[in-house]
Amino acid sequence: MPHLEPFVRAKALLIVMRQLLGRLNSVLSTTCINTRGLRSNFSSVESYLLQSSPDLLALCETNLSSAVSSCDLSVDGYLPLIRKDSNSHMLGLGIYIRKNSPICRETRFESTDYSFMCFRLAPLHSITFLFVLYRSPLSQDCTLFDIISDKI
Repeated sequence: MPHLEPFVRAKALLIVMRQLLGRLNSVLSTTCINTRGLRSNFSSVESYLLQSSPDLLALCETNLSSAVSSCDLSVDGYLPLIRKDSNSHMLGLGIYIRKNSPICRETRFESTDYSFMCFRLAPLHSITFLFVLYRSPLSQDCTLFDIISDKI
């Protein structure tokens, strides 16, 4: 993809990620939700997890800081919330992984300077890497996609 313009390159990466996620959902169930504040919407998130039981729930705009304990946001049947907090208002990522799911975080593919997380999903006979991120729909900056592309 190096010959493509950055915006076109970012769109191509998104299309590939959507195709992979579609194939992945036939083996593992994954969901992504914009919470617009996890503390204020925790009961809805908890209800969704308990009723739908996805293997992985990715949350964006968690609006959490280090002052908020993940223990206060635990859900039966799920590992403790995996977080990437942000200093900016209404940003931050959170991931719930169902216990005993073949999913683990791969920090070696992450960057401390950018808000995304990487997970290795290893259902039977395959391994897939899932990058979880939030990018404003109004943003024209493709740097994040370039960083992820360089990691893979």
